[in-house]
Amino acid sequence: LRVKALDLFARSATFQKLQGRKGGALTEAQLEKEVGKLMNVMNPAVLDEKSTCRKETQLFLALAGMQIASADGKVTAKEKKLVEKLAGAFKEDLNALSALSDDAFLAKETEVTDKLRLHMPLVKRYKLIEDLVAIVLADGKIADEEVNALQYCAGMLAVAPGFVMDALARPQKAMD
Repeated sequence: LRVKALDLFARSATFQKLQGRKGGALTEAQLEKEVGKLMNVMNPAVLDEKSTCRKETQLFLALAGMQIASADGKVTAKEKKLVEKLAGAFKEDLNALSALSDDAFLAKETEVTDKLRLHMPLVKRYKLIEDLVAIVLADGKIADEEVNALQYCAGMLAVAPGFVMDALARPQKAMD
């Protein structure tokens, strides 16, 4: 992401001007917008917000994070670390949550997503899905099972399926 941000800057009018040249493929506003998109991929900003749904947000991120990380049958150290970071206050509860039966896990997940759909604006629910993309990308491989789990979580939050694929592709496009 940092390399892509540097590449964007090198293609900007600002960089060209600093080099004593004219041109540049990106205006200052375009540069800021593109760098902002990169920053949002890895920035779990939802956790920093003061929100009436903060507890539900962290519980959702813990549950969904565990579901996505384990979807391909193995949880890497990077995935585990990201889930713990996103889980926030529920970090200590991850073992208890993972010990739930499938039915109890689904019931808890449904309960929390119902509250989030009712009380959290759609744009913030989209941000939750962006935060979860980091878990899918953590091991450098995008497993179909992880994508399916992310799509499932997005559906529970009433986030459009196309958004998931766009969010997953954003970092890949940035490296092209």
